[in-house]
Amino acid sequence: MKCSMGRLGGACAFVPVAVLIGIVLSVFRPLYAFENQRVISFFENDNSISVLQGVSYFLDETRNVTAEKIVEQRASFRWLDSPGESLNLFYSDDTLWLSFFVINTSRNMRMTLLEIDWPFIDNIELYRVDNDGLVVRQGVQGDHVLSHERPLRNRAYIFPQNLEPKKQVEYLIKITTSSLILLPIEIWDVDSYWENETATQTLLSLFFGLVIVMGIYNFGVWFYTRDVSYLYYAIFVAFVSLYEASITGYGFQYLWQDSTWLNDHALVLFAGLSFLVGALFIDAFLGLKDANPIMHKVIGSLVILYAAFILISFFVGEIYVAPLGQYMGLVLSAGTIVLSAHEWRKGNMAARYFTVAWFVLLLGTSVYTLMLAGHIPHTLFSESVQRVGISLEVLLLSFALGDRFNRQRQMAKQATDISLHLATELNRSHEEKIRIQAQAQRELEGKVEQRTAELLEAKKRLELLSITDQLTGLKNRRYFDGCYISEYKRAFRSQSSISIMVIDIDHFKRVNDTYGHLVGDECIRLVAQAIHVHSQRPGDMAFRYGGEEFVVLLTDTDDSGSSSVAQLIRQEVERIQYRYDGSVVDLSVSIGIATTIPNDEVGSKNLLQQADDALYQAKGNGRNRVEVA
Repeated sequence: MKCSMGRLGGACAFVPVAVLIGIVLSVFRPLYAFENQRVISFFENDNSISVLQGVSYFLDETRNVTAEKIVEQRASFRWLDSPGESLNLFYSDDTLWLSFFVINTSRNMRMTLLEIDWPFIDNIELYRVDNDGLVVRQGVQGDHVLSHERPLRNRAYIFPQNLEPKKQVEYLIKITTSSLILLPIEIWDVDSYWENETATQTLLSLFFGLVIVMGIYNFGVWFYTRDVSYLYYAIFVAFVSLYEASITGYGFQYLWQDSTWLNDHALVLFAGLSFLVGALFIDAFLGLKDANPIMHKVIGSLVILYAAFILISFFVGEIYVAPLGQYMGLVLSAGTIVLSAHEWRKGNMAARYFTVAWFVLLLGTSVYTLMLAGHIPHTLFSESVQRVGISLEVLLLSFALGDRFNRQRQMAKQATDISLHLATELNRSHEEKIRIQAQAQRELEGKVEQRTAELLEAKKRLELLSITDQLTGLKNRRYFDGCYISEYKRAFRSQSSISIMVIDIDHFKRVNDTYGHLVGDECIRLVAQAIHVHSQRPGDMAFRYGGEEFVVLLTDTDDSGSSSVAQLIRQEVERIQYRYDGSVVDLSVSIGIATTIPNDEVGSKNLLQQADDALYQAKGNGRNRVEVA
C-alpha cells in the first residue's frame, strides 16, 4: 500500500493506522477515484459550466496509456490541477489526459453537449467512466478525423452527452496533437448551446462580411486605378479572413474540411501570408521607396524573411515555427507603428489613419498572442479582441486609403493650377515682349513690319486652309491625324474615356453616277452640316476623313453617350430632303463607334480600326444604322 493513494498526507506518520485505513479504503472505494478532486456540479438553472474548474491532467510521454489503465492505476500517474478558467500547455508532443467529475444536481435527465472550442487539435477521444469503473468510449473528434467519422459537424468539437439526475460520472479526455494545446472546455445545455452558437455565428458572419466587402471594394478600386496599394490591401484582407476562418473553425468546417495538411498548417500559413502582404502594403502605402529608402530595404528584407518562414513551416513542425511567427508579427506591428508615426511627423498626412489603425491591430494581436503563449488566460475578451482590432483596422485603413486618394487628387489639381498659372504668366511675358519688339520695329522699320504682318496673316490663312476641307468647312484628315493622337494621349494621362465615330454616306457612288458630281458634292456638304450640328459640345470635333467618309471625335464620352450622338446624326441625315431636277435624293449614313479608356499611349490605331470595323458591320447589317465595337 502506497502513502500516495488517496492523498492521506500526514497519516503516513502513523503507520499502523495508515495500514488499517488503507485496507478499509481499498475495499470500499474504487481505485481510480480522487479524494480531493473537485466534482463539477451542473445545477438546474445552469446554461453551461466550465469544465476546467475541476480538471486534473497529466502528460503521457510514452503515448501508450489507455483509459482502462488510468482507471486501474490512477495513483501511479503524476496528476496536476488545472490553473483556472483556461488550460494552455503551449506545444507538446506528449499525449495529454484530462480527468473531471460531473454531477447533474437536477431531478431530470439533462441533454448536454461537451464543447472544446479550439480547432487545431489533431485527435480528441472522449471516455465516460461509470461508478462501477466501466470505461465507455463516447466518440472521437479532431482535425485529423474525417468529416463522415465525426458525431456532429461543427466549427467547434462537440460531444452529445446525457447526464442522469443525481448521478456522478467521470470523463477522461485523450488529446494528441502537434499544434498549440489550448483547451476551453465547457458543458452546455443543448438548447442553450445552440442559442449561444447562433449568436456567435451571427457576430462572426458580420465580421467576415465586413472584411470581405472591404476587400472586394478595394480590389475594385485597384482594378480601375491600378494603384498597387489597393491590390496589396485587398490581398491582405483576404489572407486575414482565411486566418480568422482557421482560428474560428469555419475553415475546418466549410472550406478545407478533410485536408489534413491545411488543418495542420492553416494557422502558420495564413498568419505568415497576412504579415508578408501587410509588409508590401506598408511599403506601397507610405511610399517608402521615395520617402525612406532605408526602411524600404528593411521592408523588403522582412518580406523575404516571411517568405522563408512560410516555406520552412512546410517542412518543420509547428512547434518550432509558430511561436517564432507570433512574436515576429508583434515586432512587425510595433515597428510599423513607429515607422508610420515617423512618417506622420514628417508631414505624410496619409500616415495618420494608418498609425491609428495599426495601433488598434497591435493591441488586439498582442493580447491574442499572449493568450496563445499562455501568459494570460483564455477568455471571451482575449479570444475576441483580435477580431475587434482587425475590424477597426480594416475600417480605418479604408479611411486612410480614401484620404490618400483624395490628397493625391488635390495635389494633381494644384499641380494643374500651377501649370496653368505659369503658362498664363509666360504668355503674358511673351506678349509683352512681342509688344515691345513690335513697337520698336514700327518705329525703326515701319514698312518691314507691315510686310511682316501681311506675311503672318497670309501664313495663318494658309495654315487654316491646309487643315480645313474647302467643301464642307470641317477640319480635314491632316488635322485629324495630329489632333486624334494628342487627344488619345490626354485621355490616357487623365484616365478618361474617348470615343471615335466613323461615318460613311450609304450608296454615295450611286448618287454620283445618277445625278453627277456636283449633286454629290452638295450631298456631302449637307451631311457635313448635319454632323456639325450634333458635335457642338466642347471637346467634340468633326472631320472630313476623305470622299464621303467623316470622323467625329468625342472626349469624356462613354458608349451610351456616343451612341446617342450617333443616332441623332443618323436621324438628322435621314431627314434631309434634297431635291434635284424634280427628284428627291434620299440620303442615309452608316456609323461605326469605338470607345475606350486608354491603358497606354500607342493604342490609337487599334481604336480607329475598331470603329472602322464597326462601320463595315453596320453596312453589312443593312446600312442606315449605328454599330458599337
